[in-house]
Amino acid sequence: MKRGPALVPALASMALSTLLRAPNLPQPTGPDQGIMMRIGLGILRGHVPYRDAFEAATPPIFFTYAGFLAVLGETMRSVNLADLIVVSLTSALVAFIGSRACPERPRGAAWAAGLLYAVVSAGTAFGMNAAGELTAGSYWFVAQREVFIGFLVAAATALAFGTGVPGAARAAAIGLLTGAGFMYKFPALLLFLPATAYVLLPSPEGAAARHGVFRRAMLWAGGVAAAPALCLVWFWRHEALAPMYEATVEFVRQVYGQNDYGLVSALKNGFLRTGIVVRESAPVWALALAGAATVITGARRSGAVIPASRRKQVVVLWFAASVLVVAAQREFFGYHYLVIPAPLAATAGMTAAMLAASLGLGAGIGLRRTVAALGRMPAVLVLLAAGACGMVVFAGYNLRHVTRFVRFETGERDRTWYDSHFTAWPEHEYSYPGDAAVAAALAEITKPDDRVFVLGGIEPVIYTLADRRSASRFIWSWCLTDTNRADLPIAGLFREELIRDFSQSPPAALVTIGPLERFSKYPILTDALLPAYEQVGVFPDERYLYRLKPGARIAAPRLPVRTAVSGSDPW
Repeated sequence: MKRGPALVPALASMALSTLLRAPNLPQPTGPDQGIMMRIGLGILRGHVPYRDAFEAATPPIFFTYAGFLAVLGETMRSVNLADLIVVSLTSALVAFIGSRACPERPRGAAWAAGLLYAVVSAGTAFGMNAAGELTAGSYWFVAQREVFIGFLVAAATALAFGTGVPGAARAAAIGLLTGAGFMYKFPALLLFLPATAYVLLPSPEGAAARHGVFRRAMLWAGGVAAAPALCLVWFWRHEALAPMYEATVEFVRQVYGQNDYGLVSALKNGFLRTGIVVRESAPVWALALAGAATVITGARRSGAVIPASRRKQVVVLWFAASVLVVAAQREFFGYHYLVIPAPLAATAGMTAAMLAASLGLGAGIGLRRTVAALGRMPAVLVLLAAGACGMVVFAGYNLRHVTRFVRFETGERDRTWYDSHFTAWPEHEYSYPGDAAVAAALAEITKPDDRVFVLGGIEPVIYTLADRRSASRFIWSWCLTDTNRADLPIAGLFREELIRDFSQSPPAALVTIGPLERFSKYPILTDALLPAYEQVGVFPDERYLYRLKPGARIAAPRLPVRTAVSGSDPW
């Protein structure tokens, strides 16, 4: 059987992705990963997201975590390994997409697209935290929803460009991938539309190509509906539709409704944070934008550097859609940009291949002819120099992360030294060293069957490290106390529910990010908790530990009982 032009580049891209992601493997649990990991572990023990553990993310990410924790082991290294595997598979798909989008130079496009994706997707600039500052590693973007969305969109695009699969089957499969991506994050639907249009819309070849469009469209729509339908049925059967709606729709609606996202502030924030991410890969962006402009302007085959084709247009539209999806979220966190590297690399890869073709470079061309060709196009020399400079910048940004990994893995430095770098304190409340220290003390002063609670921050990893269960479903308690979210009407209802949970079963111990008095803005919390708990320790990065006083009780607020989550069993 003849080997496809993308096979070797795809394997090489996977190898490079694995090499560049290897330094992520020993990283401790990040803030978002701690939430998803905790809920994923809960699913493995029979608990239900939203009903038993509150989080505003849509359901697929919890089941994704549950799946690879079950298969790879219940550790953070498994989370990092799953991220590495998914990214490596995505790099192979990007190489294939490059080869199919650029049939004039399929092998060159595959090499460029796959390798560029491997490099760009591994940059630590995606680890930009909520304060807009780069973190000590990649913990902010490992195994985020965007990682899995990127894989699904690349798979849908590769399927659209593939051969040997009937059009109806391709439409149904792309529909299934689209529905799954939509459930990971609603704006992701936009990313699948270019590949969908390529499969559903008739090609210019004639009436024969138009046959079956309606049937393909119906199959695609059925595939799209499958994932949401399965999700709704599952949560309905587990009596959790109301809390799911409350978390993923109502809470999110209130968050976005009260935030100040004026046009000027949004543009300023978008340009600033985009600049932080792009500076690791500026030459790749320049190459991709040049190629996209050529494709969009409708270059013809005769003499064009990048001959226009439907597949090239699909890749360019995918690239444009990815930028729009980031902008639509209006927050511009580093990990939001993870939907961009695949179409960015595919666009830049086909551009690089066609530039090489315009120079006459290819198999069998000697050094003298190559130098002569480059001499005729000095602009390409500038582009190559920019690319070399870009690699130097990329290496510089990632050097410290890789160096820490090498020093730790070789035994030069110990685990405590390595973990000490994984903190965003004081710009952000996340601090793994602080979490680990207070979790160890928490485990000492409580019994294995005691319920505890962490108030403030995004720190559910403390429950996992201490091997203790939460006294309430609000394992992500930032929604109760963070000023960007805690002043919402729905957050007030959540605080009432929390204190009602405590009145029924007071937590044996409290961990707070900052002293308990810090939350005095919300008297329903401090009036109930301050009299009932005594401080027993202060830990790094303002982690405070409190123990329930002997015989202390917490009075339930005299308010109407909420029934949306009745019968919950917090994990």
